[in-house]
Amino acid sequence: MQTIPPLPQIHLAIAEKNLRIPINDRLHLEMVYVEGGTFEMGYKVGRDGEVINVNNAKPIYVATLDSFYIGKFIITQEQYQAVMGKDSDSSWKGDKLPTDMISWEGALEFIQQLNEKTGITFRLPTEAEWEYAARGGNTPSQQGRGQGGGAYMYSGSNSIDEVAWYGENSGNKTHEVGLKMPNQLGIYDLTGNVWEWCGDCYEPDFYEKIGKLMNPIDKNKIERYVLRGGAYDCSAENCHIALREYFYIDWYACYGFRVCI
Repeated sequence: MQTIPPLPQIHLAIAEKNLRIPINDRLHLEMVYVEGGTFEMGYKVGRDGEVINVNNAKPIYVATLDSFYIGKFIITQEQYQAVMGKDSDSSWKGDKLPTDMISWEGALEFIQQLNEKTGITFRLPTEAEWEYAARGGNTPSQQGRGQGGGAYMYSGSNSIDEVAWYGENSGNKTHEVGLKMPNQLGIYDLTGNVWEWCGDCYEPDFYEKIGKLMNPIDKNKIERYVLRGGAYDCSAENCHIALREYFYIDWYACYGFRVCI
């Protein structure tokens, strides 16, 4: 198996390049480099199209992020099995299907085992990192290539069918990762397929309270955790790029995750 250098060496050696990190002799994690920057997080009238259910994504706040890596794909069931040594409890079975039916704690248990296996400190993305990556980071489209000069309503497109499995096209089930069009950074399924856990606790007014902040994350030990992106059983409105959702520490059929460095 390839020896993986510690994270600081990775950044020094191949900064701004995507990573392929082996899990075993057959599987690897593909990580997309996201250059840091400052962006307006949340729902902005005139930029993000029309959507009703975004009260907890207002008002706009400014977030500044360091550079990071995020998973090109949601963690799949074959990756879960390779790391945990057992099958996941996912609702639909398939090697390339997302790992779903997983709790926030279950995602952290996977990450702990992954860290021990690779020697790299993986984690869940923060909510700000998730939205920044979903909006395309600091690419020109983050500033407005969508309809009417606004940013895209979904990750990579204003047409949800191009980028997502959701209530209108999924057949009420998950689908193999990577079949839809990626977003501007080459990341797949940030919209739809399964809701994605973030590392943050959830408070509806957290970002309104903090204003501008570097690398924001809510660690207020409230046992409600952020979910983003929508899922196979959601309406298009509930897959909007700005929409914030949460659940308690437990699992549900359409909850999955991707990892971050």
